[in-house]
Amino acid sequence: RFSMLLNTGDLVKDGRRPAHWERFMRIAKPLYDRMPYFAIAGNHERTDDSLGIQNWRTATGLPIKGNLLHYCFDSADGWVRFIAIDSNPITDEPKLYSREDEVAATNEEFNWMFDRLKEHNGPAFVLMHHPPFSVGYHRMEWQADSVLYARRELMVTKLREAGLAVLAASHEHNYQRALLTTGDAVLVCIVSG
Repeated sequence: RFSMLLNTGDLVKDGRRPAHWERFMRIAKPLYDRMPYFAIAGNHERTDDSLGIQNWRTATGLPIKGNLLHYCFDSADGWVRFIAIDSNPITDEPKLYSREDEVAATNEEFNWMFDRLKEHNGPAFVLMHHPPFSVGYHRMEWQADSVLYARRELMVTKLREAGLAVLAASHEHNYQRALLTTGDAVLVCIVSG
């Protein structure tokens, strides 16, 4: 029996088109009628566009702070924390955001994520669309330049310091997994395409 469903993005082909969301809602209805359904925006949700943001808000009902879509919740018993990050402005391979917006979004989301990890004393899952580690087609996105590379290194360092259990992403159209260990910290990276 499942307690909830987590979707790490690309719910629709083009998030600016209401018809795509209507189709998604019709297909996913048997799932979200039976259990809580939490989604993370993928690049196809087109949340770089005001129409994409509006459609995301209408379809998911998930929180939006400005144009960022990060949120956090705990399991019913408070033991496990789930942290959702909007990785679209962080990696931004198609250059849909200005460099200033990328940096501001990354700083805001990472600082927020680190604070959520520090205030919690149990295991945590970080959910994002773009995998920071990949052997697939998109493997170079986090290594595209020194700024992105440094962002990934900072994120992994902070996640290890927090003793993070699992980081789940998608974006690649295949399944991958990696286990990173440092001292007592173990970081399991899962990519579910």
